[in-house]
Amino acid sequence: MMIDQFPRACLQAQLVARWGELTVTADPEFVISEAMAEKNLEELMERVRRWPKERQQDSAEILLEMKRQDTSGYRLNDAQAREVSRIQFEVREGRAAFATDEQMEALWKSCGL
Repeated sequence: MMIDQFPRACLQAQLVARWGELTVTADPEFVISEAMAEKNLEELMERVRRWPKERQQDSAEILLEMKRQDTSGYRLNDAQAREVSRIQFEVREGRAAFATDEQMEALWKSCGL
């Protein structure tokens, strides 16, 4: 999935992933860990049910993408994950940017593709 295909809510959230833990820093109300009680998850799902349908669809797409990633055979090693985090930080800080469509087209053309 390309970055521009992710739901806007997903792009706006700041996620910090750790082994066995996921912290959603865009909304300090939610701190989700593997030890989360089923009751808390049910409360969260009840809140999601009250969201507008479009927001619920965005949430469903995010969860389905997480499921697809869990079943993928591709895994980053620790060094690769750190590099991704570093690049994401630099993009957020404005010190790096993604290539434009035109730049990517020129790259592919130079490779004969």
